[in-house]
Amino acid sequence: MKDLISVIVPIYNSARYLRDCAASVLEQTYTYFELLLIDDGSEDNSREICKELCVQDERIRLVCREHKGVSAARNAGIEEAQGKYVFFLDSDDIIHPQLLEALHGLMEKEGAAIGTERRYRAGEEGFERPGEWKAEDVSALENMYLKNEEALECRTFASSKTALSGIGGKMVQKSAVGEVRFHETLTHGEDTLFMYQVLAGGADVAVLCRDWYCYRKHGDGTINKLTVKGCDSIYRAECTIRDQEMSAGREENALTWELAIVNTIIGWYKAGKKDDDTDLMRYVKSKVDVEKEQKIFFRLDRLKQLEFGVLTYCYPFCDMYNIYPFFIRGIYYVRMYANRYAMRGVYHVRMYAMRGVYFFRRLVAWPGICYRKILNQVHIHRWRVRWAYKNVKWKGKWLVQMTWIIIRRSIWKVMDRRHFIMHREERLDGKEER
Repeated sequence: MKDLISVIVPIYNSARYLRDCAASVLEQTYTYFELLLIDDGSEDNSREICKELCVQDERIRLVCREHKGVSAARNAGIEEAQGKYVFFLDSDDIIHPQLLEALHGLMEKEGAAIGTERRYRAGEEGFERPGEWKAEDVSALENMYLKNEEALECRTFASSKTALSGIGGKMVQKSAVGEVRFHETLTHGEDTLFMYQVLAGGADVAVLCRDWYCYRKHGDGTINKLTVKGCDSIYRAECTIRDQEMSAGREENALTWELAIVNTIIGWYKAGKKDDDTDLMRYVKSKVDVEKEQKIFFRLDRLKQLEFGVLTYCYPFCDMYNIYPFFIRGIYYVRMYANRYAMRGVYHVRMYAMRGVYFFRRLVAWPGICYRKILNQVHIHRWRVRWAYKNVKWKGKWLVQMTWIIIRRSIWKVMDRRHFIMHREERLDGKEER
C-alpha cells in the first residue's frame, strides 16, 4: 500500500493564484495524496473557489478558521493531516508534476526524514512553468544526501542549493515533526525556525537537484515589506537558533549564526537610512546595544566588531568600510600597536617617538633632495640649457637628450656598484671605495 502524502496549503486572500496552485497538485504522477486547503479567514472569494475545488476532487479537503496568521494555518494543517508525510506548499506557488513522486521515492530510498528540492523564481508578469519542466526518469534523477550534522551547519542550511531555510516545497515525515509547531507569534522567519527545530531533532535530509518548485515573486508578498514587526520576528527567530546551537555545544555554528545576525542588522539600518525610516533605525539601534552585550559577539572578527560599533554612532565610517576596507583596518592596527607600545614604558615610547620624528624629517626632505639632484644635472649641462633656450625649436630634442643622459648615467652607476659588490675590486671609474 502506498504512503499517503498530506499537502498543506495555507490560504489568505489568494483567489488570483489558487486555481493554478491546486491544479499543479492534482496533476501529480503520485496520486495517493490529500490536499488540505486551510482558509485563514480570507476576505476575498478564496473560500468559494476552495469549495468548488472540493466538489471537483474528493482528495481535497477544506478547513475554515478565523484569521490568525500563516503559522496558525500551517499548524492546523499538521493537526488535520492523516498522511505519513506532510508537504508544505504556498497558495501562490506551483510544483512540477513529478515532484511528490520524486521526493517520496528519494526519502524512502535514503531513509531521510526531510525531502527538499531547488527552487525556481518567477515574476508576476508572464508567470508560467519553466521550460525545463518535462517528464524525466525519477529513479535516475541527480540527488544529494545530507547527514544531520552537515544539514545543521549554517552555510549548508542557508544555501540556495538546499533551500532548507524556507518551508515551501519541503516534505517531512509526520513522525519527525512530532511536537514541533510553527511559532504563531512570529510573522517572518517562522518557517526557518520550524525547519531548524525539526533538524535539531536528528532528521537527515535528501535533496533533489532539480528546480521543481516554482515560487512567485510579487509585490503582495509580506517578505518584501521591511517593517519593524517583521524585522523583530526575524531577529527573534535567528537568535533562538543561535542560542540553541550554543546550548547544544555547536559553537562554530552559533558563531556563524551570530555573524549572520550582525550582517542582517547592518542591512536593516542601511535600508532605514536610505528610506529615512526613523522607526526602523530606532529599532536597529536598540538591537545593536543588545548584540554588543552578547558574549559570542566578541568572538567575531575585530573588523566586523568595529564596523558594527560605528554603525549607529558614525554611519559614514561604516559605509566607508565597503569602499575603503583599508581605512578601518588601519584604525584597527593603529589601536593595536598603540596598546602594545603603551605597555613597554616611557623609554620605549620616547624611542619610537624619536624614530618617528627621524622618518618624518626624511620624508619631508625627500622632495628637496630630488630637486637638488635635478639642479645638479642642469648645472653640469648648463651649456645645453643655454643653447636650448636660444633655439626654441630644438627644445623637444634637448629634453629627449637630457632624459637619455640621466638614464644613461643612472644605469652606469648601478652597474658600477654591482661590479664592486660582486668582485670586491677597484671600481670601474678608478675611484677607491670608502
